[in-house]
Amino acid sequence: ARYGANGAVANPDARRIVDLRYGGVPVDPAREFVVVTNNYRVDSGSLPGMPADAVVLRAPDTNRDAVIRYFADNAALPVDSTPGWRFEPLGGVATTFDGAPGARDLLAGRPGVSYFGAGDGGWGRFGIIL
Repeated sequence: ARYGANGAVANPDARRIVDLRYGGVPVDPAREFVVVTNNYRVDSGSLPGMPADAVVLRAPDTNRDAVIRYFADNAALPVDSTPGWRFEPLGGVATTFDGAPGARDLLAGRPGVSYFGAGDGGWGRFGIIL
């Protein structure tokens, strides 16, 4: 990890994101963006580069209520299946994660993710080779 638990840079050579683009163009490190996040991330002061006093909008809605309202107001939502990001190859390192068991039915035609069977607590166990 690049950052430690306190939000300070712990490993300056670590990079989780490479070739970051916006609108198909490499992002200029000097360009400013508005970042949408939960209030507890900003208020904790541990989100790197995001001081609590830089908040642009503090909405009264909870994230949960905003998402519910959005889906209730937009019954048919277009879905773009083009991957917006990818993992940087790490020479065959594998990782596993648990998810909804029914997700295995969605893996057809999606290389790179494998279903390994039942995980803990009724979840499905999936894996990715990085």
